[in-house]
Amino acid sequence: PEETGNTLFENALLKARTYFELTKLPTLSDDSGLFVEILNGEPGVHSARFAGKSVTYTDNRRKLKEIIEDKVDPITAYFATVIAIVTQKGEWTFEGRCNGTILREDRGTNGFGYDPMFVPEGSQRTFAEMTNAEKNLISHRSVAFNLFIKAFTEKQIVF
Repeated sequence: PEETGNTLFENALLKARTYFELTKLPTLSDDSGLFVEILNGEPGVHSARFAGKSVTYTDNRRKLKEIIEDKVDPITAYFATVIAIVTQKGEWTFEGRCNGTILREDRGTNGFGYDPMFVPEGSQRTFAEMTNAEKNLISHRSVAFNLFIKAFTEKQIVF
């Protein structure tokens, strides 16, 4: 479905609800975004289409670099992911965040999206310079999925 929500929570729930209604099966979905402090949280919920519709990751990074060109370092930001699960018995959401800073140049070739520009707190390397295993230990998606797994194993999610 088209992501028409104003927040990651709204978009994650929109997707999970839509596919739950189609299948009547427990449905898990997510939405993610990059939130840059000096841009009042932009690109945020519009991260994938920041430079317009049908654009590439490079186009989105280029637009962000142009906007932050004259800004003072450090450019603080965070990645966030919201996971939503919808079952016949209810709806649950889990949010994961990873704080860091934005670079003006790309570094690294792993990952996707804004990974070559994002240096997580406590690291000197961008997400794109890390292996998948290293990134998965600290990423916003990992934090959100670990919260989901904890709730699932503790039977807080009801099917």
